[in-house]
Amino acid sequence: MTKTWVIGCPHFGHHNIYSFKDDDGNLIRPYADNADDGDEYIRQRWQETISSKDTVYVNGDVAMARWGLKRLEALNGKLILIMGNHDSHPMQDYLQYFQRILPEKKVDQFIISHRPLHPGSLPTWCLGNIHAHTHERPVTMETEDGPVPDPRYFNTCVEVNDFRPVLLHDAMNALRRRNQVSEPQG
Repeated sequence: MTKTWVIGCPHFGHHNIYSFKDDDGNLIRPYADNADDGDEYIRQRWQETISSKDTVYVNGDVAMARWGLKRLEALNGKLILIMGNHDSHPMQDYLQYFQRILPEKKVDQFIISHRPLHPGSLPTWCLGNIHAHTHERPVTMETEDGPVPDPRYFNTCVEVNDFRPVLLHDAMNALRRRNQVSEPQG
C-alpha cells in the first residue's frame, strides 16, 4: 500500500547547519559534524521509512548547496517540492528530482506550506497548517501564562521528527486531536 509522507528542511549539502544551536545552546543536529555525514544519516532514515511507491512532500529548503540536490538521486519515493525560502537554485535543477513543484498544497482541511502561515491568514475551513521552516522551534501563541505551542500547526522539520519523514495522515490526525475534531469516516 502506498503512503504519503511529509518532511521539512533537510538542508542537504549545508555544512554550517551542523554548528547551529537551539536557545539552550544545544546543537540542533548533534548526530554529525558536517553535511556529508549528516546527509547520509538523513538518507538512511529516509530509506528505512519510505518505499519506492510512496509520495513524499518535501516542505522546502531541500538543499542549500546546489550539489546537495544530487542527494535526492538516492532517495525512495515520488517527490513533490513545496518551495522554501532557500530553494533558490535554477528551476531545471529541481525538475530533475521532483514530479511537481508547488508554493503550497491544500489536502482535505489542511494546508501544507514551507513557512508557517500567519494565524490571521488561516482560512476558516482550515484545521491546521503542516509546515517547516522553524527547525526545532514550535509556532507559539500568547496566553495569560506566556507563549505556548499553537495547536493549529504541525512542524515537519527533521529536527523534531527523528530526522525522518512523517506520515501525512499522522500529521493531520495530530492536528485534529489538538483541535478536538474527529477524523472523517469512510
